Amino acid sequence: MILRNYYSIPTLSALLIIIGIFLLAVSHNRPIYNDPQEAQRLLSINYAIVPNTEKDNFTQDWFIKMDKLRTDKYPLLDMGINLITTAISLVILSIISKDWTFQAFKNLKTPPKRTYFILLGSVGWIGLHIAELQMLTIDFKRGEFPWWAGNTPIFRGLQK
Repeated sequence: MILRNYYSIPTLSALLIIIGIFLLAVSHNRPIYNDPQEAQRLLSINYAIVPNTEKDNFTQDWFIKMDKLRTDKYPLLDMGINLITTAISLVILSIISKDWTFQAFKNLKTPPKRTYFILLGSVGWIGLHIAELQMLTIDFKRGEFPWWAGNTPIFRGLQK
């Protein structure tokens, strides 16, 4: 198998980058919404005129309508970026470990000192939260959430 040779990480990384670039190219020419005028109307709705008793249902209906209007542009874009990022991460890990085969990942061991273990876990945990905040910010700018969204509407939108 081609992935078992000495250069298996570069081969896999190159393949992931090619697929990622293809997905980026496909997403580039796709429209964001099936009906841009309706999407713009929904994005600019005056939430203040909605009666308080209907705000929850109104927000839920907003998410349903917007989901029907969205195309696959952003999911394809995100998949392409994720594949390219994964490939770059594999190459960086291979450079750090000085081994370009998958055997290097099988030979990974727990850090020798508890301090390193805690530091590594903390960096991963902090990185996860930074990435989540970044993704929520990007999704908000893309119109995934209504402009009036606080914690509750975002949480309900993520529950779909």
